[in-house]
Amino acid sequence: MLQYLPDPDVAPAVANIAAMSKGLLYLEITTRQDLRENCDLERTDQDIFVRNGSYYRGILAKHFINIGAGLWWVKDREGPFYELEMTAASK
Repeated sequence: MLQYLPDPDVAPAVANIAAMSKGLLYLEITTRQDLRENCDLERTDQDIFVRNGSYYRGILAKHFINIGAGLWWVKDREGPFYELEMTAASK
């Protein structure tokens, strides 16, 4: 749903999601690169705010740790993860 929000609303929405999260969040957002390289444009909703992945990563990183494969762990809770279950950047 974040791709449907204008820029000023994205960071507050992520903060709200983090506040409500009890741990793990699965997030899938269509990015500029996805539209260019991965999406079937005949079947993908393109009526979105098209942004780079780095835009979302920057906002999400304030509240979450990227576990990988679309999974994010809220920063204010200790994660129950083994070493190899997290990306190198998450450590």
